[in-house]
Amino acid sequence: MSPVCITLTIWILLFNYSRATVVDADIYGVQHWILSGSPYVISRRPINVQRDAALIIDPGVHVYVGSGLGIKIHGKLIARGTYGRRIVFQRIPPRVNSPNSVQNNFRIPRKLRLVEGASVRQGLLQIFTANRWRYNEPNKSKYLSCHILTTRPNATTTARWTKTDCRAICQQLGYADGNFTLGPTARNRTVSVELMTPGCQEHEPTTQSTEPFPCPGFQTNVSVGSTACDLQDLTGLNCWGTVASAYSSYWKGLEFYNASLEEVNLPPALGGSWGNTRMNVSASVMEYVDILHAGQ
Repeated sequence: MSPVCITLTIWILLFNYSRATVVDADIYGVQHWILSGSPYVISRRPINVQRDAALIIDPGVHVYVGSGLGIKIHGKLIARGTYGRRIVFQRIPPRVNSPNSVQNNFRIPRKLRLVEGASVRQGLLQIFTANRWRYNEPNKSKYLSCHILTTRPNATTTARWTKTDCRAICQQLGYADGNFTLGPTARNRTVSVELMTPGCQEHEPTTQSTEPFPCPGFQTNVSVGSTACDLQDLTGLNCWGTVASAYSSYWKGLEFYNASLEEVNLPPALGGSWGNTRMNVSASVMEYVDILHAGQ
C-alpha cells in the first residue's frame, strides 16, 4: 500500500469514528437508534432502559460498549436486524478504549463450548464438527450428538481423561485450570463422536487452532458411529480462574432485569386452548443480532 493510501485509510477510520453517536444517559420513553446515527458508543457509564421505556434499533446499526460497561433492560428492547444487515453489539476496540487496555494474542476457540452448566465456567463439552455443534440430550433422539466421554466401565488406565487433559481444554476456553465431572448417560442411537484419551500435554497454547484443541488423541483416539457412545457418561468440565488480560477490554453484556412482559394466548400445542389460557412472554425482540466480546 502506498503512503497516500495509508494516509487516506487512517483518515477514513477517524472520520467514521468521529461521526459516532455518544450515549451517556439512561433511556426513558421511546428512543430510536437509526442507521444514519451508527455507530452508537457507550463509553462513560452503564445504560439502563427504564421501566415503560423502549429502545428500538434499526437493521445495520453497530453499538460499541466500553470495558466493564453494559446495558440493563427494565423496559423493552426491539432489535430487529435482517440477514444482510445484522445488528452488532461489541466492545470498543482496544486502541480507542481505556489506555489501560492490554494487547495480547488470545483468541477464543471457535470449536469448543460448555453448555447446560450452572455458570459459564462449567457444563457439558461440545465440539463443532461437520457444520454443527454435536450435542446430546438423553431420550431426545432428534439431536445429533457429540459425546466426549471419560472412560468405559472396563477401560484400562491408558484409556481415560487425565487432569492434564481437563486443564488444557479449560485453558483453550480461556480459564486457568479445570477438572472433569460426569454428565448424564447417553441412551440414544444418533451419530456420535467418542474421544477416549485426549492425550493433552502440559502448557498447551491458549490460542485458536485448526483443530478443536491441540491434543494428539483427538486425531487418533476417536470413534464415530450411531452407537459409539451408547450407555456411556458424557463428560462435563468444571473450569476456574481466568486469563485476566484476555478480557480486559470486554464489555459486560445485555441484562434483562424484571423487563416488560406481554400476555398472550397459550396455543393448543403447548397445552392451552385459544382465548382461555394465557401466558407471559418477553416484550423484547432480538432478531439477527450479534453480541461480541461480552461477559466481563
